[in-house]
Parts: sequence; C-alpha cells; structure tokens
Amino acid sequence: MKSKELLICLALLGTGRANGQHVQWVKHYSNGQWASQSAFHLTSDQDGNLYGTGAVGGTEMQMDDTLVAINGAQDIILVKWDSSGNVLWARTLGGMTTGLSFDWEMGRHVVYDPTLNRVIISGIYNSECDFGDAPLPGPPSADYSYLFTASFDALTGTCLWARAVTGLNVPGSEILVDNNGSVVCFGGSSSGYHFQTWTTL
Repeated sequence: MKSKELLICLALLGTGRANGQHVQWVKHYSNGQWASQSAFHLTSDQDGNLYGTGAVGGTEMQMDDTLVAINGAQDIILVKWDSSGNVLWARTLGGMTTGLSFDWEMGRHVVYDPTLNRVIISGIYNSECDFGDAPLPGPPSADYSYLFTASFDALTGTCLWARAVTGLNVPGSEILVDNNGSVVCFGGSSSGYHFQTWTTL
C-alpha cells in the first residue's frame, strides 16, 4: 500500500536577478504508512534556523537522525532545522492514548520570539492533549475541537507552558508576539470561549 508523504520544508536562495532564485535544499519525510502528513507553517530566527509545525499520523517517522513517535490518529509536530536543512530537534505532541482513530491534533501556526528565544505554536485538538508533565483538557466529544497555544525553548525544544481555549469548536487562526513578549492568539468559536489559566510545565 502506498504511503502518504510529507514535503515538509523548502528553502530558496536569491541569485541577484530580479526574478531569479534557486532551490538551496529540500526536505522530504515519509513513515511508509498510509497516514496523513501535513505541513502548515514555517518561521525563522535571526540565525537562519527554521521552525515548522503541522500534523503527522502513523506510529513513528524518521527525520534525518531523529526518530519521532506518534500517538493517536494524528499528532502535532514541531521541528527546528538549521540553515543547511539539518534537523536540530523534533517534537510530536498530542493525545495520550495510542491507536485511537478519533484522537487527532494539529499545529497550525508558529512564531519565533527573539526577546525570550522561544518558539510559540497554536493549533487545534479534540481529546486530552499532552505537552509534557500536565495534560490539557479534552472536549466532551470527538466531534468538537479546542484551541491550544504552547511555548517552547528554541534551543532545546522543551515545552515551557501550554494553554487551552475551550468551547464547542474553537478553531485557532493565528498568533503574534509583541515587543514585550506577550502572546496574542485569535480565532473563532460557535459557542463562546473559556480561557484556561496558564499551565507551567
């Protein structure tokens, strides 16, 4: 059975001509399983490192020398590459039970905060979601989704804190970081919001 594959990152380098660019490197990952892999958003830091988030399915996936485990039907993925395209670290985050067909999570947006050297992602999930030592609460039914925002140390990929915005169907849209390091996250909801207090991990 043919697997679904993930073309996760493409870097371009200008040649000096008005419309001239050439491909510097391309990264391609597949876990050899019939599972959904999606790349949603990229950002960079002042040193040329790239950070990407999306969603991966299956049981595990090899990313250069890093093997990432996958729980549930689909997990959030967060990856850091150096300017040459080498994976520096990769994290999968999500449901706490392996093999549930309804357990899915995805990262939709990522920003880099140079003030605190951290990476912040947002996305959606539909069951209890693990970002480290403390889980975020899941919706009452797999038919609904919650919004999450989480912060990671850019050097190590360690999760610093995670927060849920709950309500029936709360799709995350985008996140911003201001000059004071405050995080702004916005999206929509069909039933109002409940803002969870910050969870420090």
